[in-house]
Amino acid sequence: MSYRQAAALFNIANKSSVMHWQQAYERGGLPALARKRRGADVRQSNTLSVIETPDGSADVQRTQQELTDEIVRLQLENAYLKKARSSGSKQAALSTREKTQIVIELRQHYPLACLLKAAGLARSTFYYQSKALAVADKYADLKSTIKTLFERHKGRYGYRRITAALRNQGALVNHKTIQRLMGSLALRSTIRRRSKYRAYRGATSRTALTGSIVISQPSGLTSDG
Repeated sequence: MSYRQAAALFNIANKSSVMHWQQAYERGGLPALARKRRGADVRQSNTLSVIETPDGSADVQRTQQELTDEIVRLQLENAYLKKARSSGSKQAALSTREKTQIVIELRQHYPLACLLKAAGLARSTFYYQSKALAVADKYADLKSTIKTLFERHKGRYGYRRITAALRNQGALVNHKTIQRLMGSLALRSTIRRRSKYRAYRGATSRTALTGSIVISQPSGLTSDG
């Protein structure tokens, strides 16, 4: 990972801190990263003799691998939590079937053993639920089409318009089935606010005046003139 990516992952304000830590680690190993008392000598040895093992380089290699595994584990847990939140349920409230579905989606990116540990699933339970999902999910193709239509229209289509779009493609589906499947996929349309109808439009015509109109005439002129 780059320094910027590592800083973003661990919520570190300055990416240069990650660079300094790596340089210190490469020079003196883990002891070089330990906090030192104020005023203590901060000089670091350029050798690996500070590591109390017969082969210092082997110990460094092992520690670097552990750090890499830790980063992968944190990325995995972050991805799992995002999937759990997108399903509309908290992690503690997820069913075994939902956890299995998330593990299946992430399996191509992360090791299965780590995913099962993050989800709290036994391996036998995972394989059982995977087989059940493969047999029971007869709407897999329909779900994929619904998701494609939903994303194509930028989340503005609800289940009624999705149903109409599917029927235009020749698919005979019930709107209740579409509503249930969209709920399971956590697909909700964006609600567009509509302005309220106002019947009053203000004064559109001149108001009639009641009473007589008096026309004054100049003096010396008759009405015939």
